[in-house]
Amino acid sequence: MNVVTTEGFVAKRDRFGVRPFYYASIDGGVVWSESLEEVVAHPGVDALQLDDDAVADYLANGVSLDAEATVYANIRRLPPAHELHLRNGEPLAQRYWSLPAPARSSDAPKKLEAALRDSIRDCLTAPSAVVFMSGGLDSTTLAALAREVAPEVELLAATSVYRSRIPDVEEAYAVEAARSIGIPIRLFPLDGFHALQALEERVWTADPGALISAPASRHIHAEAAKHAPVAMQGHPADALLHVALTPYLRGLGFFERIAALVRFTLFQRRPPYFFVRDLIGWPPRHRVRSPLPDWLRVQPRSQQETPPLASAAWANYYEWAHPSFTKAAIDVVYPWLDERVVEAALAMPPIPWLVDKEVLRRLLRGRISETVRTRKKTYMQADPWSISLPVARSLEIEAASRWIDPARFSRAVRLAPVLSNTTLRAVALEYWLRELPSRIPSVRGSNRA
Repeated sequence: MNVVTTEGFVAKRDRFGVRPFYYASIDGGVVWSESLEEVVAHPGVDALQLDDDAVADYLANGVSLDAEATVYANIRRLPPAHELHLRNGEPLAQRYWSLPAPARSSDAPKKLEAALRDSIRDCLTAPSAVVFMSGGLDSTTLAALAREVAPEVELLAATSVYRSRIPDVEEAYAVEAARSIGIPIRLFPLDGFHALQALEERVWTADPGALISAPASRHIHAEAAKHAPVAMQGHPADALLHVALTPYLRGLGFFERIAALVRFTLFQRRPPYFFVRDLIGWPPRHRVRSPLPDWLRVQPRSQQETPPLASAAWANYYEWAHPSFTKAAIDVVYPWLDERVVEAALAMPPIPWLVDKEVLRRLLRGRISETVRTRKKTYMQADPWSISLPVARSLEIEAASRWIDPARFSRAVRLAPVLSNTTLRAVALEYWLRELPSRIPSVRGSNRA
């Protein structure tokens, strides 16, 4: 924890928000830390007053949609690529960097591989490291290149799997990927972790968003820490290597657009299905959003259209993998968020390189099993956090009644065969709020110690 009262003070958060940065105003200055608990622990910070908008965001989406907000009204986040100043005793956040505009380059694929190799090499400074590796392409690319650029590092792949709760195909692909790269793999079955386990075990997190997954997350990070002090994560390659083809094509001249469509057709060996529907705008596409539950008394913020990499949600996920949340002595690093890698990815001509992640498929040729390299992207087949009604039948809303209508919530629980993610978050929030008054003195006592 840091307490500053000096005018002219400046502190920066990294450009992509990998390292947490929380702060709060106190008399004559500001207290800040990478740990939300440490800021909550400061006696000059009122941690009982909550931010209605942030609570609504959590209930509806699971994450904050405001890069500056926390669930606490008096504790703020410093957004990524911002610096914090102290002016007249008050904190002031200012942006110091923005994502560069795409500058297309024909040799971008080579630059991307070179940048990834440099980024991975810079991350692997310890004798051993973990790669949180699914059976997909993003994290597998990190593992394959890490084996080449740092052969002396003892590398371990770690993969979370489900074997009975939901259908899950990732285990076989992850095992095959590790075998073909030549590294050992540790599998973490998650079937034994259920959505309300944190409540049963009296686990508490300073941010309610991290609560439901905390038991499983802390177990995996603690086990990974036994092998190495650092773990590489494949996020957010999906966002970085994403392209919205329709806006891209609309930004081209007529002949460039035709040439791009021809390249797409030759590359994919099928006509571009999006041409009539999206490019011309017919038939119109209507985005259908899930309706909010009728028991929600507050409205979440409307979601702003932002580039996937710039979504405020990412910082939440990075924060929840930080040691202050996982309670494990292991740093999670993100080689895909190296500025050199980001610039190379943004320079990539979308067709063909970003269509179905063709750039990674070519990069991995000869480096991993063809079974993994050529697989199509798959998504989770079911919701692993679904929980049956009897477990929650006795739950009542009291502490959270400011945001949740107790009668309507009770009726929704009775009528639902399983609890939805939104309902589970409401249950978690009720528990979190009941614990909050007693947890603050506990946190403050442990931080003084």
